[in-house]
Amino acid sequence: MFNYSAVYEWTTGKLFDLPNEEQEFAKYMLKIPNENPRLGWHEALDKSEQAIERYAKENNITVKGPVGFAYIPQTGAYSYSVRSSRDISDGGWDGLGVWIDGDTGELKKVFLPDGEHSGKTISNWLRALHFANWHNWLAYRILVCILGLVITILSVTGVYIWLKKWKARRASREKCATSKVVINN
Repeated sequence: MFNYSAVYEWTTGKLFDLPNEEQEFAKYMLKIPNENPRLGWHEALDKSEQAIERYAKENNITVKGPVGFAYIPQTGAYSYSVRSSRDISDGGWDGLGVWIDGDTGELKKVFLPDGEHSGKTISNWLRALHFANWHNWLAYRILVCILGLVITILSVTGVYIWLKKWKARRASREKCATSKVVINN
């Protein structure tokens, strides 16, 4: 997923509903980037907060706090993301988010961390589990740490046992080679 994203995305896309992000974002790309939106930074932030609060209320989602706010000239949209009750992890990359039009403040797109696309939900779960960042649950982090230590110990003891057996086989071969007696008649 992290190192071979093209393979991961192709495979996951065949098995689950995983949208192609490039194609998804291409729908919103402008022919000429809008470098100067009509909405100012503060007004856009207010409209983004209102849009996300409205969406959260309609869908019974609790907003926990902001994660990021940015303007994307290529789409002409302000992007606002928050931590919410729908998040799988506390990392911020898979939170609830919205895009609003930089000129009108109209809601363009809502990004959900789960439930919208099965492939994206699975990817967010895998990312959270990989980074031991599942709802900031300390017990899971301790379990991952212990499993990491167990794997390390098993690897080291495996190499140690192999090395001991290899030395014993080598010593046995050398002993056999030196103990052969040639009898002449």
